[in-house]
Amino acid sequence: MLLDVGIFRKLHRKILRLFFVIQICREGVTLTKKIIGLILGVIFLIGAKLVSPPAGLSEQGLLSLGILASGIALWICETLPSAITGLLLMVLVPIFNLMDMTNAFKNFGNISVFFIIASFSIVVILRKTKIPEKIVARMMNWAGTNPEKLVFGFLFCTATLSTVVSNTPDALMFLGLSYPILKAVNAKPGSSNLGKCLMIGIPISAMIGGFGTPAGTNINILAMSLFEQATGTAITFVQWMYVGVPMYLIMTTLTWFSLVKIFKPEPITEEILAEVRSKASQLGQSDAYEQKVIIAITTLFVLWIAGSWIPALNTTIVAIVGLVAMFLPKIELMTWDEFCKGVPWAVVIVFGSVNVVAAAVLKHGAAQWIADLFIHSTQNMAVLPILLFFSLLIVCMHAVFPVGPAAVAMFTAPMVAVANAGGFSPVIIAFVLAFGFGATWLLPINPVFLLTYNEGYYKMTDTLKAGILPSIGLIVTLAVVVPFIVSLIGL
Repeated sequence: MLLDVGIFRKLHRKILRLFFVIQICREGVTLTKKIIGLILGVIFLIGAKLVSPPAGLSEQGLLSLGILASGIALWICETLPSAITGLLLMVLVPIFNLMDMTNAFKNFGNISVFFIIASFSIVVILRKTKIPEKIVARMMNWAGTNPEKLVFGFLFCTATLSTVVSNTPDALMFLGLSYPILKAVNAKPGSSNLGKCLMIGIPISAMIGGFGTPAGTNINILAMSLFEQATGTAITFVQWMYVGVPMYLIMTTLTWFSLVKIFKPEPITEEILAEVRSKASQLGQSDAYEQKVIIAITTLFVLWIAGSWIPALNTTIVAIVGLVAMFLPKIELMTWDEFCKGVPWAVVIVFGSVNVVAAAVLKHGAAQWIADLFIHSTQNMAVLPILLFFSLLIVCMHAVFPVGPAAVAMFTAPMVAVANAGGFSPVIIAFVLAFGFGATWLLPINPVFLLTYNEGYYKMTDTLKAGILPSIGLIVTLAVVVPFIVSLIGL
């Protein structure tokens, strides 16, 4: 009997220990992840300060990379609120003497920050109308109860519009259109797979759509201009489309496939569909306010498109003037309180802080050191390995270095030289750079990505899971499909 009681007590203690461990794992997993992020962030900073920099990289350049790596660790592990991490990175730059306080904070005020602030007015005024519900009702009629078809419709429409509209306003437009759908299916932030598919897919599709035409994004125009300067050869609008349109169609489809297979969206029931159709039938005709909103948004988009050819119509200037116009007497599309509540200020802070760190990385030659390191490694390699190598480098760099135009400017001349030495058409380089730095899947620290990240439907780890397959697909497509099309059209 004593033996039996002893065995029982031992077993009981083991069960209690196991239960205790399980409870700690379940309740403390978030805390553990935060602590891991903090430890990694500190290690990156201390390592960058204490370790001797490799040849060709200055101590300040290594420190700038250390700050960037520390920020990425804190963001991925969500150790701090994203905006607080951004503010921390901003002050680390002057603390480590990479820039003085004044110049560091000047980089926060990049014109793109003001563009993001002003362009959120579109979401604010759309939310006050029934326009999103009307568009959503038509899309849901097409998709029926098939959530995967609905996700594809959103991604395809977002990407197609982005071929002629800047990425950010395009993403903002479809972000506003997604709200009624997510509300109709009672999608909960953080748990809804349909919410994850749409919130991750919309910004990615907006970036992918920029591949389609030179007007899709300013990076395309920059790549064309720098290529012409480096080679004396111009790429025409139509020639760009020959390569860009197949690219955006391929990558949109691959992104959709990855999203719906990894985050299987919850089904849309017949009851929900019937409810949406019933509500749609009660929406009625557009009232005077909706008509003013349609005119305002259409005017903004027309001016943004025209800005691709008319330099005076700078996208930021158009956005700010449009914002001011929305407050004018007799227009009055929103109040100041509505606007302040509609702008995700955390997104603005993160974007501005990334600008500060990126400026430090560029200033102290860290980005150029990385570029030179990989470019020298391609000597005596065959064409396909070179392109695979370049594509891998660019995709990985863009995931953590969301300043596309600066990176394109940095890489164009040396990569064109490698193409000439390697015996393949240097025009391939223009497309590889524009597409590689035009979209990213892995981390939501790109300004377009940040538009939906603040909604709370997905985490950084979710983008990593969903972004691996499309990123690999982009690398292979840049190295294989782009050269094939370029040769096909005689470039």
